Amino acid sequence: MIRFGYNAELKDAPVLAELGYDYIETGLSGLAALDEEEFSRQKQALLATPLRAEVLNILLPPQLKVVGDTYSRKAAEDYLDGVLPRAKQLGAQLVVFGSGGAKRIPEGFSHSRAMEQLRDFVDLLAKKAQEYDLLFPIEALRHEECNCINSLAEARELMESAHSPRIRMLADLFHMAAVGETPADMQALGDTLIHVHIARPQSRTSPAPGDGYDYAPFFAALAEMGYGARISFEGKVESLSEEAAVCLEYLKQLCAQAGL
Repeated sequence: MIRFGYNAELKDAPVLAELGYDYIETGLSGLAALDEEEFSRQKQALLATPLRAEVLNILLPPQLKVVGDTYSRKAAEDYLDGVLPRAKQLGAQLVVFGSGGAKRIPEGFSHSRAMEQLRDFVDLLAKKAQEYDLLFPIEALRHEECNCINSLAEARELMESAHSPRIRMLADLFHMAAVGETPADMQALGDTLIHVHIARPQSRTSPAPGDGYDYAPFFAALAEMGYGARISFEGKVESLSEEAAVCLEYLKQLCAQAGL
């Protein structure tokens, strides 16, 4: 059974719960920056709703580089040990590794060396995934947001380097469309696909009937794969309550039409 989520701030959980969403997705690095009092306040507000932050994205702040001359495995581990307990307190099960700023390769830095560093960091993620009982799907980002790991194939290669069932894959329709990937590219992921992000490719807004994009092939591909996990909207929002309501009903309709 597909579970539906919406990327928003924790304060928006009551609205999303009332609309019928199954979970909220939000950024982890922002939560890491909160002091204990503010984090506790936001946590208690979330726990007062039926929703949990089952998925967290933006694993790393952009200043915590995992490639380049400043990469430190110890610094990365210290950060993870500080923030992942908070993730668990919010009900997290998946933490997305996209983090374009953190993994952007500095100008003039060796690409092969950067890939070695990314593999080292993902190895660390695999260890923390086991320690904290989490899954880490890797997200490929369009070129405008990062200069490496831009395709599902590249993300899968990085995933496979970890040799861990807890390091898996995410497919984001917006990023896929931006780099010319098709639903067939997503299908090649097979059962490594554990999370999906969706947004209207032309504008990165929430999908809506008549918005000019044909989502049917994407959902048909998910159905053919036997996908049954989560789908989150992640993109631009102007009026959350209005847009989130339309988005949820439309996603349910698309899933039903595809047999999901």
